[in-house]
Amino acid sequence: MDEVHASWEDLTERIATRHLDPLQTLLVVYDAQIARLMHDPVVQGGLRVMREDPGMQADRHKWVEGWRAESEVLLARARADGLLTADTDPAAISTTLLSTVVGHHYLAEAQPDGPTTWERMTTTWVGLLPTIAVHPWVTRWSGSGWSQRPAPTAEPYERARRVGVADAGPSSGTS
Repeated sequence: MDEVHASWEDLTERIATRHLDPLQTLLVVYDAQIARLMHDPVVQGGLRVMREDPGMQADRHKWVEGWRAESEVLLARARADGLLTADTDPAAISTTLLSTVVGHHYLAEAQPDGPTTWERMTTTWVGLLPTIAVHPWVTRWSGSGWSQRPAPTAEPYERARRVGVADAGPSSGTS
């Protein structure tokens, strides 16, 4: 489990160097986590262990709560920067987002011929962001082609494991 947490810390440091606004950062964070859920064998194995081993409850809580809290911080920054509507509640939205991605991941596994977790979350973002973000931000984001960004592939994760790199997964998302 240490590898799962350490590789995520490495990835968040790379995301931070991009100097994106808080909403763009949130999208990139979710894209990176979803890519890992879909393709990183270390994350997939760690998640399986956390889910199935009752002794891993503390690790599961650390991972889930860390993701939720990071999302809440980014949403609070976005609201402070005037990117979200005044009545958007960062705590409620961060909890909803985490629940949504967990549900989408489960559905994608249970329905392998259906939409992927990536496709399901893209649909979620397209529906959610116009309801919480201010119109100028939504207009820029909608015009960026973000919803047509390519889905992640397994190849970078496979290559990273072959050469022993902790995490070479894509830091995909918006720019």
